[in-house]
Amino acid sequence: MTFDHRHYVPVVLTKRGERRALGDLSPSVKSHLTPLFEVAPIDWNFDLDEPSKTIDGHLSTLGPDLAACWGHDRAFVDMQFIAPTERMADGSHPLDWLIAQANAAGVTLLPSVSPGRDVAYRAAAARAVARDRRGACIRLTTGEWPSATGVARLDELLRELAIAPADVDLILDLAEDVAASSELALTAVRNELNALPYAADWRTVTVSGAGFPKDLSGVGRGLSAVERTEWVLYQDLLAGSTTSVVPQFGDYGVAHPDPILNIDPRLLSISAAFRYTIDLAWLVAKGELFKGAGGSGKGGAAALPVAAAIAADPRFAGASHCAGDAWIAAVPGSGGNPEAWRRVATTHHLTHVAEAVSRLP
Repeated sequence: MTFDHRHYVPVVLTKRGERRALGDLSPSVKSHLTPLFEVAPIDWNFDLDEPSKTIDGHLSTLGPDLAACWGHDRAFVDMQFIAPTERMADGSHPLDWLIAQANAAGVTLLPSVSPGRDVAYRAAAARAVARDRRGACIRLTTGEWPSATGVARLDELLRELAIAPADVDLILDLAEDVAASSELALTAVRNELNALPYAADWRTVTVSGAGFPKDLSGVGRGLSAVERTEWVLYQDLLAGSTTSVVPQFGDYGVAHPDPILNIDPRLLSISAAFRYTIDLAWLVAKGELFKGAGGSGKGGAAALPVAAAIAADPRFAGASHCAGDAWIAAVPGSGGNPEAWRRVATTHHLTHVAEAVSRLP
């Protein structure tokens, strides 16, 4: 399957809120995107100072869960947040195990791999390519771009996978580097696309980035705007493009690329907050504490005025736009919780971006 630049490649963490958001999308929106599933890290048990689950427990139902939320179209899967030493109880590599489980459940997962992954991970990706004959996703961080490492390293990975560029969906992933300097990032992407080896041969080429901050500690109460630097960069790239490749657009939704928390979540104070995507920015509505120290906080009730602020803003898309907007317009009396807010925000974001990308000339 190939697609042109009017197709969207979001990185979607495999947590329940994000999975449910995918399930909330309309069929027409789903037809304009191919997700890259980022397998969430295993939660840490801070009392025992060890992972809260085994790898088997972590992945036990993920394949059927992805089939249920995404359906039977293909998607990419990446396990960069799973420790390289993890093995399933039967001795298999987690990437082998998950792809086989997902395929049996009816969803086609293609491995996402890069030259910097460990040998066992690359070997597991190669086995999936040989077995399923559907190709692979090669996802390169800025330090792995051919301009930084040379073509030889990319060629070696292609040989390991035993595939040609025509069977590869290539992602040039800026991740959070897109937010550091938009002008430098734009120049870097243009130069990379102009010098890209096998430019006309890749099955698809995507430029991805993430402008959302790691947390909202720097955002004050009320309604604020955070620039969608990855979308601004992509618009500038298309507007002034002199490259031979017109890439697809990818992003990390309403999230930062690093999902790992290095603090016991029980110690965190959590404010009611909504992340709402508009054309060039996210509206961030932040309210009172949902959960505070010593059991303080207003619970879901803290979200009611926050949702109302979004719904009253003239940039609100309206209750009929998608399931996420319908939730905001008629927020339940309980006010929900952080998982529900992430589900709502992700549903709206994926719908908004898929529609915007599908309208590109």
